[in-house]
Parts: sequence; C-alpha cells; structure tokens
Amino acid sequence: AMGGVGRVKWEITLPEVLHEAQPGVRMIALFRSPAARMYSAFYYYGHYAAKYGNNPEGFHKYASEQVSMFNDCAASDGATARSCVTSKFSQLEQLVKGMYCEFMDDWLNAFPREQFLFLKSEEYYADVPKYLEQVLTHLGLSRPPQDVWGLMTSMTATNQRTKSTESRGASQGDMLDKTRQLLNDFYEPYNAKLASILGDPKWASFS
Repeated sequence: AMGGVGRVKWEITLPEVLHEAQPGVRMIALFRSPAARMYSAFYYYGHYAAKYGNNPEGFHKYASEQVSMFNDCAASDGATARSCVTSKFSQLEQLVKGMYCEFMDDWLNAFPREQFLFLKSEEYYADVPKYLEQVLTHLGLSRPPQDVWGLMTSMTATNQRTKSTESRGASQGDMLDKTRQLLNDFYEPYNAKLASILGDPKWASFS
C-alpha cells in the first residue's frame, strides 16, 4: 500500500488478453525441431554469428554457453524451468524459445484444447496438401476449387534465407554432431513434457 491506497500487481498473460478480445479464435501452431530452429536463428540474426563466429564451431560455442547458463539458473535454490525461462529470457532467448512446453500452460489455461491445431513444421512442409487439409478442417473452411488448391499447395515458403542472410553464414554447412547431441539432450525432457501435455508421444522427439 502507498498513501493509504492498496495496490495490486496484475499478472496478465498474452493468451488471456487474446481470449478477452477473441474467445472463439481457432489457432494453429507450427513447432519446429528446437535444435534446428536455434541453428537457423543463430545465422538469421547476424549479431550472434558476429560475436561467436560465422560457422558451426561458432554456433557450438554459443549453444554451449546458452545451455550452461540455463542449467546454472535451474540449479539455483527455488528455481524452476519456468522461472528461468522468464527471468533469463532476454539472455537466453533463442534457447528457451524451443522449450515449447513451458509456454503451453498459459495458452491451454486460456483456451480449450480443441481450438488449437498443433503441427510439426518438418511434417507440414514435407506434405503440404495433407496438412493443409487439416488446417482447413480445423478452421471450418471448405477446400477451394482445384486451380486455387494447386496454387496453395505449390507455393514456396516466403521466410527463407536470402542472399543477405547467406552472407552472414547461413551457407556455412550443417550443425556439428556434438552440438546437435548437446541440444537434443537439453531439449529431451522438455519435448517429453510437451508430448505429455498434448497427449501424443510423437512430440517427444523431432527429426
């Protein structure tokens, strides 16, 4: 209280705000392999590569540092994965963005499960017609005429690496095996938790 006036700290989440505005909205979430997502982000946002090295070894240094910092936070007294995601987000943004399960409670507490369609990015882009059918069904839309459908299913992704991002290192090659193992080990319990939340074991692993 201050000046005789009681003050209450409100903690309102984005899903709660969205629910107030659009309670019946139907949403689609594409989840990408967390390790692959982080590797892509490392090169897409050029300041990471500029600091750590514009190559897979640079990414390994970055990923190792990020995992170590998160584990140090999680090992501190009273800390939880969720509290570390919140308190360290600005420092560990690209690592924690792949911890999908830690963001699910807010969304599923605000909206019924049936208002979401969860897809794996790798599966969607491997078979666009199949999963686009699911998208239309989820949204309550009918399939368009064949000529329109053909255009929809043959479109290429727009958010792809360009020559400018390639010059920042996107063409430097695949992630190192040791880095992939480090990140897969880190994300394993969080993927398992995601599978539990969504009630489907397929979410426990990403290709």
